[in-house]
Amino acid sequence: MRYFMFFMLSLLALNASSYASDCKIIEKDGSTEVVCVGNDDDKIILDKEEKRVDQLNKERLIEIKKELEVLKSKADEATRQMQEEAKTRINTVRVASLDVIDISRSPYYVTYSIKAQIENIGPKGNISVDIIASNNSGYELEKVVLRGFFAADSSRILTHTVMVKTGLANRIGGWKAVSYSKY
Repeated sequence: MRYFMFFMLSLLALNASSYASDCKIIEKDGSTEVVCVGNDDDKIILDKEEKRVDQLNKERLIEIKKELEVLKSKADEATRQMQEEAKTRINTVRVASLDVIDISRSPYYVTYSIKAQIENIGPKGNISVDIIASNNSGYELEKVVLRGFFAADSSRILTHTVMVKTGLANRIGGWKAVSYSKY
């Protein structure tokens, strides 16, 4: 039993040593206690029953508790932010670039080549991207759908060629990606 108490007091001394610079185990009058001198010259006395602080800077303990509460709050906030980012990341599709060029013209048709750099941020899956040609007022004149299978967290170029009647092609003011879906 005596060795067990000595072992327990040694553990208490080891625990207190993080706050103290010098710890000693003292046996007197049939009892054993641990006496430590704190880093800021406070005297800490621990006995066999429990940690007992005879002279301890209570303000320091309060500061430590406040620091722990602040750290816990920061950790909780960081965890919440990481969870939000993970939700956003799951099915994010982004069109990094879109290029459309006129590759041939005839009296009746204009042939366009469409090339889109698409990024899949998340798990693998099929991705569909709608590209529209609109006039200068923003009205949709032509629609092209690009589709492809993407590995997890990958980037790919999808292309398509479309023929548009010359009268309609002359009214096209620009091309843009308008919607994305993952299935």
